Amino acid sequence: MNLLQEVEYLSHQYARLGGKKNRKMQRKRMIKFAKFVEKLGCKKKGSMGRKHVVLYFKSIQNFKEKTQYNHWLALCELWKLLEKTGKPPRPQIRASDSESFYANHRPVSFKKRTQ
Repeated sequence: MNLLQEVEYLSHQYARLGGKKNRKMQRKRMIKFAKFVEKLGCKKKGSMGRKHVVLYFKSIQNFKEKTQYNHWLALCELWKLLEKTGKPPRPQIRASDSESFYANHRPVSFKKRTQ
């Protein structure tokens, strides 16, 4: 069984239990990652590792921070399903993303009411 088939099988079992919408999305992300890794030449789950995760996050770096985080959560579940130790590396957040986020979400100051 190649890597993609194994991920599809394991993620299908995973998606059958729990909240359906979230697990369905996570399954799609797992399969997307497996396809990406197979394009890089990885055929077995044992040869898949941190380097592949970093390259994957570089390929989706134009996604929003929240979306990248959701992809990372799906990879954490995939790591568990594949019985790999530890967790995959987190995506690197660009400074411009966090600066723009905090620039647009400043606390609102309230004016005192005068009677």
